[in-house]
Amino acid sequence: MCIVFRLTYIFIVVLLFSTNGIPARSMEYKECAEFRKLVQEKKLPPIRERLPEEPFIVTVKEIGHYGGIWRQAHLGVIDLADCLRIIREPLVVYDTSFTCIKPNIVRAWQWNKDITQLVLYLRKGIKWSDGKPFTADDLLFWYEDIALNKELTPIPPSWLKVDGKIGKLEKLDVYTVRWTFPKPNGFFLEHLASVWNLTYAPKHYLQQFHPRYTPLEKIEAMRKKENYDTWSAFFSAKNAQFNNPELPGIEAWISKTKLDAPVHRLERNPYYWKVDQAGNQLPYLDRIDRYFVPSPDAVLLRALSGEIDVQQRRLADMNNYPILVEHQQQGNYRIQLFPTPESNFSTIFFNYHIQDKFLRTLFWNKQFRRALSLAINRDEINQLFFKGTFYPSQNFPGKGTPWYMPEYNNRDIEYNPKEANRILDELGLTKRDREGYRLRPDGKRLFLINDVFASWFLNMEVQDMVKEYWRDIGIQVIPRPVATSLWVTRVAGAQFQLATYMSFNGSYGVDPILQPFVYPISSSSYWGPLWGLWFATDGKAGEEPPPPVKELMVIRDKVRAEPNMDKRIALNKLAFKIRAENLWDIGIVNEPPLSTGRFLVIHNTMRNVPETGLYDGNFIYYHPASWFKINQLKN
Repeated sequence: MCIVFRLTYIFIVVLLFSTNGIPARSMEYKECAEFRKLVQEKKLPPIRERLPEEPFIVTVKEIGHYGGIWRQAHLGVIDLADCLRIIREPLVVYDTSFTCIKPNIVRAWQWNKDITQLVLYLRKGIKWSDGKPFTADDLLFWYEDIALNKELTPIPPSWLKVDGKIGKLEKLDVYTVRWTFPKPNGFFLEHLASVWNLTYAPKHYLQQFHPRYTPLEKIEAMRKKENYDTWSAFFSAKNAQFNNPELPGIEAWISKTKLDAPVHRLERNPYYWKVDQAGNQLPYLDRIDRYFVPSPDAVLLRALSGEIDVQQRRLADMNNYPILVEHQQQGNYRIQLFPTPESNFSTIFFNYHIQDKFLRTLFWNKQFRRALSLAINRDEINQLFFKGTFYPSQNFPGKGTPWYMPEYNNRDIEYNPKEANRILDELGLTKRDREGYRLRPDGKRLFLINDVFASWFLNMEVQDMVKEYWRDIGIQVIPRPVATSLWVTRVAGAQFQLATYMSFNGSYGVDPILQPFVYPISSSSYWGPLWGLWFATDGKAGEEPPPPVKELMVIRDKVRAEPNMDKRIALNKLAFKIRAENLWDIGIVNEPPLSTGRFLVIHNTMRNVPETGLYDGNFIYYHPASWFKINQLKN
C-alpha cells in the first residue's frame, strides 16, 4: 500500500492487512533455529509474544532461509553512516519510487485541515531488543529530554521549527502522539522519513543517565568512573547507536561490539517486528560483520578477493570501477549500477563572512565570481578525471531530478579566460607583479587559500588544475588538503577563504529544502555557514544575511507548508532561480544519471538485493533484513 499523502489535506491510513492482502493476525509465524531453542529453554518468549499485533509484512521476491553473515569493511567511526543507511528504522519511509511516504514504525497518520497538526499512530506491540515495549514515551523522551535539552542539544534541529518556533509533541495515549505547529508544515513527514532524523530513544534504558530521572550525584559517580568530562558527554556516549553494545534498539541487527573493534559485529534482534509474506521473522542473516581496515585500498582488496557481500561505501568510486569489473569472476561478485543523486563534484565555496575587508568585498562581487567560473576548463577536467562520463555544470540539480533547468546548470560554465581577464580588469585588478599575478590595492599579491575536502582524493587533483586555470588570469590560489573533521569544523565556523567539497541539491525523495547546500538552514550550509547559523538560531548567533538569502528562506517556508508536490517543485525552482542569479558558489561537473561512481558490489551468494530501481545511498527502502545467502542450509 502506497500513500500519496501530498494531494490531500485530511488524511488517515489504517493498515489492517499486509501489502499482499494477507491479514496479519491469521499468519503462522516462524523463526530461526537459535530462537526456537531459546524459546524451548524458556530463555526467550514465544515468537507471537515477541512480535507486535500487526507485524510489518515485507513482500520479498524470494522466500529466504536463515543463517549466514553479511561481510563488510569500514574505516572506523568515520564510516558510521553506513550503519545508519543499512538498518536504521525511521518512523515512516519512502517507497522505492521515492514518490510517496509509507508506514513503518508508524502504522497510520492524520493531518488536520490546515496542516498544523499531525497525529501519529504507532504500531502496537513493537519491542526493544531487550524485550521492553516501544511506546509513545520513547518519542516523548527523545523530544523533551534530548532534543529540547540545551546541554544535550544546544541548537534544536532546525527541521522541528516553523516560523522560528519549535513544534510541540504530545502523548495522546500509549501508542499515539500529536505534533502541533504554529503554521502549516506539510513537509514534516519527509523529515520523519529521513534515516538521519532519529525521533525516538529507549527511555527505560537512558533515563538512568539523565538528571531528570536519576539524581545527578549518582550520574556523576558513573561519569567519573568511565572518564567522561560532563554528564552530557556521558549521556551521549550511552545513547551512541552502534557504538554502545548495551543500548537497546529496534533494528534488525543490534551492535554487540564498538565501532572501532577489529570486527564491528551486529547480531540478529529476537524482537524484530518485520516478517516476510510467509510469516518468517526477519532478518534471515544471523549477523553483520564489519571488518575494521586501515584504508580504502584495503576495502577494495577485500572486495576483489570475494570477502565483501554487499557494500557501496569506500568502493563506489569510478577509479575502482574498471578493476572491480575485471575481477568479478575471480571475486564471485557482481556490480549493480543505480541511478544517482547527480551531485556536483568539487564545488567551490566562498567565505562571505571573512574578516579581511578587501576579500570580503571581492567575494561579495558577483562579477569576480563569474570571472573565476569562466576561467575553468570544465571539459578538460571531465575528460582527465571522469573519463568524459560526467558533464560540466554549475551547482544545480542534475538531469534526472524534477528541478533540472539547463539554463541554470549551464550559466557561466563556458571556458572563456579572455572574458574572465576583461572582468577582472574592469574590477580594478589591473596591476600585476613580475610573475603576472594580480595585486591588491595595498600592493600585495592577491593570494587565496583553497581548503580542499581531502577524503575524496580526486577533489585535490581537480583543484590543482583549477589553480592553473586561475593562474592564467593572474589569481594565485593554493589548494590545501584538509582532513574531514577539521574541514567541517573550519568551514562551519567560517574560518576559511575558499573551500571545496561536493554538493547535493536534491534527488529521489530528497527535496531541496532538506539540503543545506540549497537553503541556509544550518552552519552545514557551507556556502554561507554564518547565515545558516543565523536562521537556525532565530538570529541569536551567526550573521544576518542579505535580502536575496532571506528571500530563499521565505520560499522555503512556502515549500514546507505546501502539501502538493507539483507546487512544491515550482517553488523550489524559484529558489534555484535566485541562486542562479547570484552564483554564490561555483560548480565544476555533475555526475550523470547512471554513474560508475554509484554502484553496489554484491557477492553472488546474496539474494533479494535490488537489481533495479532508484538508490540514494540508503538501503532501508529495500529491506536488507530480507536479504539472504544461498549457500546457507535451511533451518
